[in-house]
Amino acid sequence: MATFYDAEPVALSFVTPTLLQVLPTVHLILGLLLAAWSLMFLMRIVLTWYPKADSNSGVWAVVIWLTEPVLALTRRVVAPIGGCGCDTGYLARLGQPRA
Repeated sequence: MATFYDAEPVALSFVTPTLLQVLPTVHLILGLLLAAWSLMFLMRIVLTWYPKADSNSGVWAVVIWLTEPVLALTRRVVAPIGGCGCDTGYLARLGQPRA
C-alpha cells in the first residue's frame, strides 16, 4: 500500500527549503493568536458576571469587537439554556476540540 511519502517527487514539489524554514514561525504565531483569542472568550465570560462594567471603553471594547462576530454566529446556532437567557455561545466556542 502506497503512502503519502511514497508519492512521486512532483507531488511534494510545493515543499521548498524556504517553506520548511518558515513553517515553525507560522505555527508559533498562529498558536499564540489562537491562545489569545481563547483568553478573550474567557474575558467575555467574566464580563457577563459584571453587567454594570463599562464595556464600551478600554480593553473590553477591543475584546468585544474581536469576539462578537463569532459569538453572534454561535448564538444563532446554539439556543440559550432554558428561558433564563443564559448565553451558551461562550462555552460552545471554548469547548471546541483543538487540532
